[in-house]
Amino acid sequence: MTEKNNAFYSILLVDDHAVVRSGIKHIIKSRYPSTRCVECENGERALEAVKTAAYDLVFLDISLPDKNGLEVLKDLKSLHPGLPVILLSVFREQEFALRAFQIGADSYLQKNTEPGELIQAIEVTLSGGRYFSSKVARRLSDQLSGKHEPDSIESLSDREYIILLKLAIGLPLKEIAAQLNVSPKTVTTYRSRILEKLNLTSNAELVQLAVRLGLIE
Repeated sequence: MTEKNNAFYSILLVDDHAVVRSGIKHIIKSRYPSTRCVECENGERALEAVKTAAYDLVFLDISLPDKNGLEVLKDLKSLHPGLPVILLSVFREQEFALRAFQIGADSYLQKNTEPGELIQAIEVTLSGGRYFSSKVARRLSDQLSGKHEPDSIESLSDREYIILLKLAIGLPLKEIAAQLNVSPKTVTTYRSRILEKLNLTSNAELVQLAVRLGLIE
């Protein structure tokens, strides 16, 4: 066994599906047998975990039952700015990766990633690099060079983007307000801004856009 394979890491796995956590853990352990893997099924437990113990890396699902993964990402980076986070998603990376990197993700993987690529992402991320596909790399390059024409959805602020996702899955305004610790009136204001920026007139059109862009299943 090589020295790298025998390395000890402490990794937090945040996903609401036990089978997904188990699969990632199996892949990690096959390469790094000594690694400690801690599992959390939601965002609140993940935030509590990083408050009570140190981790070398976090695997974070973007779709969690209590908080959107982007919200959890922001909170994690607020608590520990240098903590590496690999964001996991079933959604098309070209729609989520740029936003994820803007918020603070270090790497981005889709859940259908092959085991070898997952290990590669771990190694790149732990070494201080960023791991993403060639599609995302091209889009980031175009954005930095000024060649990229921003999509209308990229004009949304982080809070607007998160509320868009919650509206798209059908959450009532009061529930969104409770989750974000704001008033329903504030959520209504954000909804109006979102519809205006995206040139939409109703929640139904918002859902259609989210489906078309691959933001929701």
